[in-house]
Amino acid sequence: MTAVTDIESPPPQSDTPTDTFLNVCLPCSLIVATISFVGAIITNCVFSIIALVETSHKELQEDCPETNIWIYLLVILITSNSTTRIACKSLTDSKDNGVVLGCSLISNLAIIIWGGYELWGINCVDKSNLIYTMVSINVIAYLVITILSFIYMTLRCVYK
Repeated sequence: MTAVTDIESPPPQSDTPTDTFLNVCLPCSLIVATISFVGAIITNCVFSIIALVETSHKELQEDCPETNIWIYLLVILITSNSTTRIACKSLTDSKDNGVVLGCSLISNLAIIIWGGYELWGINCVDKSNLIYTMVSINVIAYLVITILSFIYMTLRCVYK
């Protein structure tokens, strides 16, 4: 038996670049981004714990009685897990959770203001300490998260 081939039929189409991107590259990129985000959170927690163990609240109070930066970093370390969970849940939930995002936005603003005051409002402590570096990172991260949440809430209200 001989195989009959149809000369007029086009060869089978391979995936277009768009299909390849959507089916292969996009899921891989999302997985890498998620792993990177989780790694950054874990790294932040580990270095925050190291900073808290390395410098005691009493040492900071002896150098500068007005500072509460040790307490601030401890509060950030405790509350960041629940804040992240609430924000992620409200973003993935199909219900209208504007109130939850609004409360999260207000609490983030309060944390940013407190951290900014501890960093730039009190000038009597040596800021080369690891605790100041971790607080700086956390204030910037909370600022970025708050700005992105505000943009999300604004777009959600406009396109609702």
